[in-house]
Amino acid sequence: MKLPVKGNLRSNTYLPEKPQLETIGAKYYAFSGTAFQSTRRRERTMGNVTKKDIVDAIAERTGLTQVDTKVIVECFLDSIGKSLREGKNIEIRGFGRFKVKEKKARIARNPRTGDMVKIEAGFKPIFEASKELKAVLNSRSSKSKS
Repeated sequence: MKLPVKGNLRSNTYLPEKPQLETIGAKYYAFSGTAFQSTRRRERTMGNVTKKDIVDAIAERTGLTQVDTKVIVECFLDSIGKSLREGKNIEIRGFGRFKVKEKKARIARNPRTGDMVKIEAGFKPIFEASKELKAVLNSRSSKSKS
């Protein structure tokens, strides 16, 4: 059974019962099967993945509640941030490595005014993808070209 779309879309537009989405990890990449009419949903699946999208995907796959899953995801992200602040590198096998790079103080030019500006020294978080993640991304892009 198809349900009418509510909101600012035309009332004669219908959604499929359950859209089939192809996924890699927690990000939705493409639709398969029935066309999907909701512009809001289309933007969320083809744009950036938010923390809420990750929580939804994990909750659906594990059967946990979204509240419990949100706590787990936030704790995971907090532990990454804490480790990086302490100067530790984080390696997740099959995914990649987070590390901190020290940036030296330097003099730069403001492109609008042309004035010279002093930029203080600081730290920059860096992510390096693993070979496995690169292989998954490259295999996906080669399939979409053909």
